[in-house]
Amino acid sequence: MKSRLTQKILVYLLVSVLLVLVYPLDLHFPTGNQCIYFFWGIKNAGFGFLEHDFLATQADPFPLFSWLVQYSSSLFDSNSFLFWYWLLNLVYVIAFFEIAEDVSKQLSLKLNKVLFTLLFLFANSTFIWGFFFSRFFNLDLRWAWDSGFAEQGILRGYFQPSVFGVFILLSVALFAKRRFVPAFVSAAIAACFHANYLLVSAVFISVYLLFLVKEKNYKTAIIGGVVSLAIVLPYLLYVFKNFGTAFPETVEYIRNNIKGHIHFDYKVWMNSEAFLQMTLIVFAMWLVRATALLFPMSIGLAVLILLTLTTYTSGSIFLLNLTPWRISVVLVPVAVAVVMERLSSITNVKLNNLIISIVLTATLSALYFRIFGNSSGDFILKWRILTLLVFVATFGVILLFEKYLPHLNLKSITPLAALLLIVCLGLSGILLHKNDRKSEKELMEFVSKNSSQEQHYLIPPELTDFRLATGAPVFVDSTIYHSNALPEWDKRIKIANRFFAASDTVLLDSLVRNCGITHIIAKEDFDFNKSNEVYRNKRYAIFEVSEQ
Repeated sequence: MKSRLTQKILVYLLVSVLLVLVYPLDLHFPTGNQCIYFFWGIKNAGFGFLEHDFLATQADPFPLFSWLVQYSSSLFDSNSFLFWYWLLNLVYVIAFFEIAEDVSKQLSLKLNKVLFTLLFLFANSTFIWGFFFSRFFNLDLRWAWDSGFAEQGILRGYFQPSVFGVFILLSVALFAKRRFVPAFVSAAIAACFHANYLLVSAVFISVYLLFLVKEKNYKTAIIGGVVSLAIVLPYLLYVFKNFGTAFPETVEYIRNNIKGHIHFDYKVWMNSEAFLQMTLIVFAMWLVRATALLFPMSIGLAVLILLTLTTYTSGSIFLLNLTPWRISVVLVPVAVAVVMERLSSITNVKLNNLIISIVLTATLSALYFRIFGNSSGDFILKWRILTLLVFVATFGVILLFEKYLPHLNLKSITPLAALLLIVCLGLSGILLHKNDRKSEKELMEFVSKNSSQEQHYLIPPELTDFRLATGAPVFVDSTIYHSNALPEWDKRIKIANRFFAASDTVLLDSLVRNCGITHIIAKEDFDFNKSNEVYRNKRYAIFEVSEQ
């Protein structure tokens, strides 16, 4: 028994490392919209002069995450974020595999664990479903299998509050194993890291309560409910105190700017990918109709549909901010685990070989394109034809080997070969597909070394990494703020865009006088007084400014 447990732990540790590589990990984090999540933690750690930034006047939406960032960066360094991200990937792997194993046991099926592992990593390779699929089928399914509707996801290749959604997935796995109290605790933990998980966790906690009441297990229901509330209540009160009331101008801004937003506008996110995910959830529910897993899946889906319809028919900004369709970030991975379990339990040798041939061909084709490919129509046509030929050849060779050379045991060799290729594809994304950020890095190193408490920067809004890389306060960047800071952020973005579009000196004088701007960072072709220049590289220049 101990040896089996040890073996399982080692497998989960290995698969979690492979998942980080396959997904793959984004080495340039925090970057882009992730920076908003790290700001308060980095500021509280005493880095630079971020306490003078406008964002520092706003309430922190993620206090527990910020606490983790603060003490991780203070006691260790930014590499500790990689450790936390891997650890959360490990939780994801445990939850996913345990759900599949439990379904397999309940349905008396024999799970092919090697094939299941291969399919798991294949499904989580964003290069297969994004890079390969978008070029071969003109269809981007990059986040179709690990994320929910509206591009709401859990992993996403970097450390951020939403990754703690793995604990809701783990709670479903614990529920399926009838580990009810740990299931309550796990769901509550996720809710403490991200306000949008308050609703998602509440839905699944309510499902567990209903199930226990149905079974007349009142004692466990009371314990689970009380423990969950005790864990979540402090953060729930904090959120209502700091973000519970939306100002009229905030409501107006949200109503005027929802159109076209992938997370909020149903006309955008109710697309072919969402339809595919919904179909997968319903199919998985049919597969587990004889198991306990049907209960949380069916009620979760019913609540999702009901609240989503209510949100859009009522026009409620409160419900809109809760994004009830985020419940799908749990339902989709559960459904994928169920379907993969069924695929991995197929005993038909030819069908197994077909699945492995598809995985091998897609991975080889994606690697070939990354090394030799280009975006010309002529190359893509030839590449598609070559891919089809490789698939036919691969499937044919495997069948021939199975028939005439059965002693070679291809059942073990081909999945491992495919797994190795998937890992290589992920590594290529980490090591070879880096953005050219040399100029940005040089710029930020200069500012970091020469910044002072009095400096305040007006930067191109797209330089979202600037704050955390330099510790220097900025007027604004394109990272969207939360709640009642939205109208002020929108105002500042418009001012910054107006200045950089026309080098408006009158506007600049106003910013220097009223906002304390001391430096401008601009792109190399920006028309400005060169006598004020203090730094320049191939892409950016820094100008010192004062009131005229």
